Amino acid sequence: MNKRRWVITPDKFLTMDQIEKLLAHLKEKKDLALYRGKGLQRAKDFYQIRALLETGLRLFELCALKNSDLI
Repeated sequence: MNKRRWVITPDKFLTMDQIEKLLAHLKEKKDLALYRGKGLQRAKDFYQIRALLETGLRLFELCALKNSDLI
């Protein structure tokens, strides 16, 4: 069986400029949705992506978190 190995290369990561643009876009969408009174999902999206970027958590690790893990 031929297994492919995942090779870590710079193109697999976001640049700081890409991260800043992503967070600015998400923050704008979150703020606009909250202003309109329809923003809970946008707010969740913003804070989940921010948590991923700031902590280095992988997506499955974030999904596996429980409230008791955060206290």
